[in-house]
Amino acid sequence: LSDDEDDMEEEDDDDSDDEEDNAKKGTMDKKALRPSQNYALSHFFKSMTVDFDKNRSRDGAEQTVEWKKPALPPNPRTLPPSADFDVLEFKRGGDENQNITINFTRDETPERFTLSPPLAEILDTKEATRAEAVTGIWEYVKVMGLQEDDEKRSFRCDDVLRQVSSE
Repeated sequence: LSDDEDDMEEEDDDDSDDEEDNAKKGTMDKKALRPSQNYALSHFFKSMTVDFDKNRSRDGAEQTVEWKKPALPPNPRTLPPSADFDVLEFKRGGDENQNITINFTRDETPERFTLSPPLAEILDTKEATRAEAVTGIWEYVKVMGLQEDDEKRSFRCDDVLRQVSSE
């Protein structure tokens, strides 16, 4: 072996020694501990729609292709093909180019919601989970002194909260 190859082998040996030392110390690289999982496209979404341009469609009818993730039992061993895919393929009649709009709805746990403008104003965010919204409203009630004196679980609505509840 040449001197360069000897040096490379020594470096490789040093790397493996470092890995063994880290394993003994319990400080393995987090990426090395994490199993690599390849998720299908459908894993990240609960629905997908493809809307065709209304102006160009034949007979003026609205054309839409839609996929919704089927309801799955908790922790299924395998997913049905309708819930585990990487390609959404569709065909349409006609030979003219046509504009389409593709909409993806994220599959998030816990589910996130777009807030109404009055609620977004109180919480200072446009999206929130159900728990975040309830916690934010309760914090607003406490800061604004809207809790009932006798029953702390009850509160009075001010004008801002009335706007939220009226929508």
